[in-house]
Amino acid sequence: MESPNKKLWIKTGSFFILAGIVVFVILLTKGTKDISKQLIRFEAPSTQTLELTEGHYNIYHEYKTFFNNVAYNQSENDLGPATLQLTDSEGSNIQLSSPIGSSTYSFNYQNGYAISSFDIESAGVYTLEVESITSNKKFILAIGHNIFEILFKSIMFSIIVLMVLVGVGIVIILRGLGIMKR
Repeated sequence: MESPNKKLWIKTGSFFILAGIVVFVILLTKGTKDISKQLIRFEAPSTQTLELTEGHYNIYHEYKTFFNNVAYNQSENDLGPATLQLTDSEGSNIQLSSPIGSSTYSFNYQNGYAISSFDIESAGVYTLEVESITSNKKFILAIGHNIFEILFKSIMFSIIVLMVLVGVGIVIILRGLGIMKR
């Protein structure tokens, strides 16, 4: 018959393993939701005043998304020809370039792909003017830093927390079974 002390060790270890799994799922879910909070989203064609920090940014076309309680369900090709012009507070143009590689995302009912990128050398207020050349159809654009870097950090943090809690749980169980001594 198992001693009550042994059962306590096993239950405590199991609790840590279960807690690790639960915390992993919560952190992963929260991490993907936080990504959309880091994007500056707006309806276009329009002119937007943006407060940007130093760094590299992508401009994404969100072709399937919800924005201001409106569903946008467009195909990736619905954007059509559009002009984008980014200027700093003094009216100087900021160079827009093609995004590096294929940058797409699909999370939290938001699907988008990068249509342009730019670098900001100093924090400040910038103006983005977006015009549609062929259509008056509204579409959603989002601006943000590299989504994959943010997602990667969130996933890695979640995995580390999972490994630590599961590891602690396993050590406690092994200790309770007498396999692992002090």
